[in-house]
Amino acid sequence: MVQDWGHFRALGMKTVEAEIAINPWSPIGAKGELQHAWFKVSGIPPDQRSLRTIAKVGGLVGKTLEIDDKTRYRNDYVRMKIACRDVTKVPAVAESSLGLFIYDFFFEREMVAPPQQPVPPVGASKVDNCETWRLRGNQAYTKGRLTEAEDCYTQGIDSFSRNEGSREALKLCYSNRAATRMSLGKMREALSDCRKATDIDSSFLKAQVRAAKCLLALGDVEEAQKAFEMCLKSNHLSSLDRKIVKEASDGLQKTQKISGFILQSKEYLIKKAFDKIPSALQMISDALSISIYSDNLMAMKAEALLLLRRYDEVIQFCEETLCLAERNSVCLCLDENTESNNLDNNTCSVKLWRQYLIAKSYFFLGKLEEAHKFLTKCDQVKVMECRCGKQSQESISSFSMTISELLRLKAAGNEAFQSGKYLEAVEYYTTALMSNGESLRFLAVCFCNRAAAYQAMGQILDAIADCSLAIALDADYAKAFSRRSSLYELIGDYNQAANDLRRLIALLEKQLQEDMSMSLEKTESIRNNLSQAKLRLSSLELDARKGASSNMYLILGIEPSSSSADIKKAYHKAALKHHPDKAGKFLVRTENISDAAWREITNEIRRYADYLFKIIGNAYNSFQALQ
Repeated sequence: MVQDWGHFRALGMKTVEAEIAINPWSPIGAKGELQHAWFKVSGIPPDQRSLRTIAKVGGLVGKTLEIDDKTRYRNDYVRMKIACRDVTKVPAVAESSLGLFIYDFFFEREMVAPPQQPVPPVGASKVDNCETWRLRGNQAYTKGRLTEAEDCYTQGIDSFSRNEGSREALKLCYSNRAATRMSLGKMREALSDCRKATDIDSSFLKAQVRAAKCLLALGDVEEAQKAFEMCLKSNHLSSLDRKIVKEASDGLQKTQKISGFILQSKEYLIKKAFDKIPSALQMISDALSISIYSDNLMAMKAEALLLLRRYDEVIQFCEETLCLAERNSVCLCLDENTESNNLDNNTCSVKLWRQYLIAKSYFFLGKLEEAHKFLTKCDQVKVMECRCGKQSQESISSFSMTISELLRLKAAGNEAFQSGKYLEAVEYYTTALMSNGESLRFLAVCFCNRAAAYQAMGQILDAIADCSLAIALDADYAKAFSRRSSLYELIGDYNQAANDLRRLIALLEKQLQEDMSMSLEKTESIRNNLSQAKLRLSSLELDARKGASSNMYLILGIEPSSSSADIKKAYHKAALKHHPDKAGKFLVRTENISDAAWREITNEIRRYADYLFKIIGNAYNSFQALQ
């Protein structure tokens, strides 16, 4: 069986090194053998296409064996291999709930040979052609063959002639194609079809309601509200059936609900009211469950996740929704040489904010190399041509330059360290620290690297202080715990060294448990580090039980032959430099971190500084006791 869902990616389980354990079994007593086939399943909301959800949908008619990951977000349907008793008897439509909503899911079995496109009978009139194509489209839609239905309605529209008799069929073709495109997630095209249908017949309220629903799905709440109100105030109200009245009334209520959500959550985001951001995220998510194609709401959700420091989720959300947003995007820029929209720039804005937030997330994660690579490989030529994105593009360019400079300083520090130029390395790392105040994890890396340089120079207290700052900024930084443990061990503080190793072991075990999708090489590396940490811990616990005294000379950075005056001078220098009131003073809280989170960081810095100050005092007291 599959050991974990985390391996269930790419083109099914066969292509992603899924861990599969084969247990011996016998078919004795089995009632039969399941058939399997590939199906195109449409109707799954694009924002709910997790592997578990897709497998659940496939489970409505059988057992999901494989999922074609290439179709998860870039197609109107999801391909999946399903096993069942008889693949020819899989229903065309199955109904089920996802969350609090009920959906129709359409199953289309892939045949060895694709079905022939329907051809109108020879000699049929254009009026008959339009109606014939419409009826064929209706049949395809009923069977869940949405792409085929869309093609049929398009053929019917193309068969239109200007005689009066064909206008009813043409109107219905536009309206039905709109319904089909709504099911395919092509809301912008569906909206256009609805408007063409109402241009033919302004009293066609079904198309008006569909247009309003498209506007609502796209997040154009104000226009959707106007459209629903127009339907309910229509002079043709008496001819409405109850279903359309209910749809318009429900739609109007939803627009009012979403308007309230957007207004309140936008206020929280603008003010960066961190205690209210979780509530804002919930309101935005609720609004997106209705306006699932709203790029504005998607941007608000990504921003809320960013403020909550859920950076991995920001990256995943932006990447997964890009295709959906591109399909329904509208560019507000006009080409200088034409009066029409510049099609080359249609997706400029939907790409631009995603590029920026993905890079920002990598930056806050301390993965500046990934952020820089991402910005470098982005296709920014078309974005530069789009005047509405000029200001954002300038922000991205400035951000990219900042990242490049920080990477240069870090690389220069690493190179100097490798060359044995430790003082020069310290200077480079210090410059990087002073140049960046936003990426706490990058700060932690620079502090940890500078600690290594200080250690190489024999400045043990400075090294411990930097490791403590790194840990305060990033409580999951395993290397900082390992390095500080070694430093504590070096000065003979075996209890504190053991405490750091215990935290290191807990972190490594957590990494193995939570990130099941990591590569085999990385997994082995973590396991080796875990084994070494456990061995070191056993040794340290043994040394701690022996009750060995601390290395007073190493703590104060003096020689055993130093005079009392030298010892006193070294003590005062160390106590002044590492006084708790001075710890981390150059760090400045940025607007992207809450007061509570910053308070937690500063409290940790103070606690570690107090302990280091205590070590310095104890070392000096030991010298005085010997005199």
